[in-house]
Amino acid sequence: MSTQSTRPSRPARPATVLALDMGGTHLRHVVATSNQDLAAPLTARLHVSREASERDDPVQQIRRLVQAVDRDRGPLQHVVIGLPGVVHDGRLLDAPNLLPLQDTSALERLRTALPCPVTFMNDCNLAALGEGGSDLAFIAIGTGLGCGLIRQGRVMPGAHGQAGELGLLPMPDGSVLEDLLSGPGIRRRHDHYGGSGDVLTDPGPAGEHTRRDVQAALASLLQVLTLTVDPASIVFGGGVGQHLGAVIAAAWSDACTRLSHVPRPTLSRHGDNAALVGGLRLALTPSGAHHG
Repeated sequence: MSTQSTRPSRPARPATVLALDMGGTHLRHVVATSNQDLAAPLTARLHVSREASERDDPVQQIRRLVQAVDRDRGPLQHVVIGLPGVVHDGRLLDAPNLLPLQDTSALERLRTALPCPVTFMNDCNLAALGEGGSDLAFIAIGTGLGCGLIRQGRVMPGAHGQAGELGLLPMPDGSVLEDLLSGPGIRRRHDHYGGSGDVLTDPGPAGEHTRRDVQAALASLLQVLTLTVDPASIVFGGGVGQHLGAVIAAAWSDACTRLSHVPRPTLSRHGDNAALVGGLRLALTPSGAHHG
């Protein structure tokens, strides 16, 4: 009687995925495999690459980057791209810093040009996913103002992808909330009061007045979030938001005088990398390719 030998099975190759965070001034990306631990801080485990965004031709810039990663580190199994605007029905809207990507066919051209499934998602929604909570609101203050919402572990984009676009809230003077609660907006307000240097450390009247205005706007924002979404937790991030800890704490105290319960805000545990962490979490989820 003959026996048939069998070769030992090889372990499955870890999936290689790519997350990109596309802003008006930057394009950052990170590559990961399915055997990497995303519970640890991203910078402790993964190398984040950054380059200036090509505002005139971001489609080709993203295409070149993805193809290079696929060639050198791939084959890629999933790409997730975070974008600063409303992502809905295959289009990017309300993204003034990335006008070429708002062309009606831009995202579809990218999707067909890339070598694997691709998911487009609002960067704040990705950042909210990156925090890992099951019920939270992530507020990003940077070049603009955005908010990502998570309920029962899932992103809440809304019927038209506009949920969380709180930077567009109209103000009584005809401006929108983002005109103050953003890096450029805070600087403009500081200049208006005659300030110079860093508004957060300016001890003079200009610094005090600017911080007071930001505090009042943040208190209103916390009340809006609490009354509309009532999240279990609120997390602040973004290039500006993560440095506003003292002002955020004072705004929370103000909001608590008007409402019975406002979640005490915390700062993002991933800093500037929250959207990238969320992108990797989504890319490594089997159902992730069906989002966006």
